[in-house]
Amino acid sequence: GEPFPGTNDDPSGLDSTNEEASSQQDDRAIMPWQDGQGGLDLTRTPDPAQWERIYLRVRAEQDGTLYLRAVSYGEYRGTSWSSAEEDTPVTSLSFTAKAVSAAGVPHHTVSVQSIQESIYRCLPYFCAEEKDFDSFVPAGYLNRYSVRYSGFPSSFTGLSVPAVLSEKEQEYRAYAHEFYTRLPEATRLALQEICAQNGLSPDMADPITQVASFVQQTAQYELNPGAYPGDDYAVSFLTTVRRGCCVHFATAAAALYRCLGIPARVTEGFLLDGKSDETVDVKGSQAHAWVEVYQDGLGWLPVEVTGQSGLDSDALGSHDTAPSPEPNPDGESPASDPQNSLSAPSSLPVGLLNEANSASASSDFGKAVWHSLGWILAAAALIAILPLRRRLLLLLRSRSFEQDDTRKAVIAQYRTSQKAARYGSDTPPMLLHTAERAAFSQHEISPDEVERCRDQLFMQLKSAYWTQKNWGKFRFKYFDALL
Repeated sequence: GEPFPGTNDDPSGLDSTNEEASSQQDDRAIMPWQDGQGGLDLTRTPDPAQWERIYLRVRAEQDGTLYLRAVSYGEYRGTSWSSAEEDTPVTSLSFTAKAVSAAGVPHHTVSVQSIQESIYRCLPYFCAEEKDFDSFVPAGYLNRYSVRYSGFPSSFTGLSVPAVLSEKEQEYRAYAHEFYTRLPEATRLALQEICAQNGLSPDMADPITQVASFVQQTAQYELNPGAYPGDDYAVSFLTTVRRGCCVHFATAAAALYRCLGIPARVTEGFLLDGKSDETVDVKGSQAHAWVEVYQDGLGWLPVEVTGQSGLDSDALGSHDTAPSPEPNPDGESPASDPQNSLSAPSSLPVGLLNEANSASASSDFGKAVWHSLGWILAAAALIAILPLRRRLLLLLRSRSFEQDDTRKAVIAQYRTSQKAARYGSDTPPMLLHTAERAAFSQHEISPDEVERCRDQLFMQLKSAYWTQKNWGKFRFKYFDALL
């Protein structure tokens, strides 16, 4: 990231003055649940003054949800989390970003100004920023920075780190499976019983989503749940208390993932609704916690487990109402009393964050109705022009495959292959290898290689098409224009 120019007319559009930062430079705890020494305190009740305090000013290129990552924690201590105590063999923060970028996902730019002094940079997924630390990127002397990042892909299926990082990833993978699956023995035994009782196992079809959904459905969102009994918040949250805020949801989910042998860690940052070319003030009420799980061959992936957004209301929850009622013993929540409940933020889909479920969702029912009507009219118009659109896209794609720049031709083929991968097909090995060479090496790509890659791509497309049912074939042919 580049520092912003130190003038009032810098291109970021952010105010270059920093009076708020200078007035509170003695407060180095950037997140409401931090213990002031780089750890996360699960017993802490945030100071209400932090809710209205401005921590960041953010200017994005486009509208949409932004998860700004500050720091991850790897050592679970029952009532707290601390950063990983062991040195990592290599830093992993750029693994997933480089894999997503190589897949051709569009890039964007975001500018950030830290109003409160912090040792962390708050960065979006997926930017390739990294230093010598594996859980955060240090702020250094900069309180302003601008970074480029890839948007969320529609799916992580088929993505992997570039070949030049493969050896480092394998070395880090062994470390992640050893360190980020650790739990206190008493915690592990209790969670194993919970998993057995609720059918949670590593052999589930989608353990990431199923664990996230289980945690989200087990408890109520409550900003100030009070003191937990005992000294194991993950177990208490899932068995007796069954209420808490985002750090408690994230703690329970990370512990369950570890119990199932999935490397996981709790991450703190900010969740906000970015506005295109507008500067947005980010307050303490938009602080949030979620989980990162490690996927072999790819890197750390963000997982939403709270199911609360904080985009239309505070991420911490409404702080001017009374606590929520206790859940019933069978785990079902009683009917909500609007006069005696803690307003939970707007719902977000729970599970692995991707293009589909990382977008902002409005809580305004009226807007939703009009949006739905607009989509119906748009869909009718789209169906009428789909054949013409398909022919145009096929023509443009054919030209991109036949362009004189053989590197760009192969990369264009690879991007088409990735679209087909959404339908359950795999990128042909030769095309994958040649595209990596085109993107990350100086080796020439011959016209003959381009031709052979194109032949393999068309075989992939035909195979994927014939495995689809009627609606899938229609989407494949007319919406994505892959054949």
